[in-house]
Amino acid sequence: MPRMDSLYCPFASKVHPKAWPAHEDSILWAQSLGMLVTEQHTRNANKEKIGWLVARGFPTATSQGLQLAADWTLLFCILDDHIEKLGTAHEVATYQQYLLDLFRADITGSPQDPFAAGMVDLRQRLRAMAPPSHVTRFADRLEELFAANVAEARNRERAQIPDLASYLQLREITI
Repeated sequence: MPRMDSLYCPFASKVHPKAWPAHEDSILWAQSLGMLVTEQHTRNANKEKIGWLVARGFPTATSQGLQLAADWTLLFCILDDHIEKLGTAHEVATYQQYLLDLFRADITGSPQDPFAAGMVDLRQRLRAMAPPSHVTRFADRLEELFAANVAEARNRERAQIPDLASYLQLREITI
């Protein structure tokens, strides 16, 4: 019988064997695009151990799939911090629409904005690994995420605390 003070899980805990390299490569990727501007940003990203989080979620993924998931996850953690610093919900909506349009577009090259460059890079890598229908579904979920981010920004802007049901609905999407 499990201890009462521990969380019981009936599944064996597995971690992808390349958790550490995936983490390190994600940090280098984000630095190369300019998402991690200062040493403090890099230290914070290292503390989050995104590669390890993703390695637990995808213990049997290919190395390429694990890296893609780690890079996506790191981008969205850093992007979340970035958009919280934008002034208004309108600014968040406009910026995220720009990123979504880039993700859905068929462009090449690397935009100057680090998050835009990350979106283009990740879209190209996802398209190389997945059928078009999966990429479209991912873009649709991205649109949902961005809409939820705008709703959170609107709540911050209005200094409004949502009711529990609304909060849980948003967190289900943003997490």
